[in-house]
Amino acid sequence: MGASTIYEFYLAVGQCFSYRIALRSQQPERKLYLAVPVYVYEDFFRRPFAQQTIQESQTNILVYEPEQEVIVKWIN
Repeated sequence: MGASTIYEFYLAVGQCFSYRIALRSQQPERKLYLAVPVYVYEDFFRRPFAQQTIQESQTNILVYEPEQEVIVKWIN
């Protein structure tokens, strides 16, 4: 887990959080998801640190397979 991976994670979660706040005022019924490629989810997002951060930030995750262009799972 390098510094750039953590930095990218912070950027993605922070950006998702900001978008969720902005979306809430315009379309409160919509749910926002952070899209994550399956290999990133398996390698990084399953780690306890990432799981705790996602849970505490209440970030919804959409895991997708980029080559087949299919959604693997939705995580609320």
